[in-house]
Amino acid sequence: MKKILLILLLTTSCLHLSGCGKQAPYTTPSSAGITVTGTGSVEVMANVVYIDLSIVTDNVSATQALSSNNKQMSEVFKTLEKNNIIKVGGHRHMRGDEASVVAGHFQTKRFQITRKYKYSAQNVRVPAGWIVTNQITIELTKVQGLGLASLLSELSRTETSSDLNINGINYGVKGQEESLTEARKLAVLNAIKKANLLANTAGLILGEPKSITEARVYIPNMRNIGMAAFKSEGDSVPVTEGQQKISVTVTMAFSIEGK
Repeated sequence: MKKILLILLLTTSCLHLSGCGKQAPYTTPSSAGITVTGTGSVEVMANVVYIDLSIVTDNVSATQALSSNNKQMSEVFKTLEKNNIIKVGGHRHMRGDEASVVAGHFQTKRFQITRKYKYSAQNVRVPAGWIVTNQITIELTKVQGLGLASLLSELSRTETSSDLNINGINYGVKGQEESLTEARKLAVLNAIKKANLLANTAGLILGEPKSITEARVYIPNMRNIGMAAFKSEGDSVPVTEGQQKISVTVTMAFSIEGK
């Protein structure tokens, strides 16, 4: 009787396992597919340049420091306006099509009057005068025609050159939407190419895209160039804006036909 019961139990277990000694068939998960990333890049020429400069004056008298700073910055403004660079929101009397030759704009970035201190022989901090800082930002939109190196050399050779600080030049790209659109197209095409390669290599048939995600957009930061050399005498320092690369990365998921 015990033998019969044992045989019945073994038979029941085999039925539940869908056949003893046979492996259950593998089923493809419903999420089966191919996921890839694609990158598209477009190189563009920098079309805008930002110049950061300041006049810093130092005097025991705050009035004298301020007066000297105002006089020197006025000379800077005259040089800029002579080169068709006007104040933000400012107006100039121009004839005919002269407005079209505006090369850029400038505006105040920071104005500061600070106390200057020194330490006495007893190591006590005592007032020693005043420092006046007037910092402006210049945005040039006609980089090619202006002669950037010539402008900076002209500024550094004015009466203000002793207190003039050209803190740096930054090149950038404005109006990059068209380039971004092209980079996005290239990124999608790159992802499709990768997916087809993977599918063909694996002997599969690539299906339709299931999702597209823009993973990353890279627009280059303004590229800085040190300007200490513009203080030197002699020929204008050569400056070139070069190219900037705009990149887009997308992630795409594809189905596999028959899966």
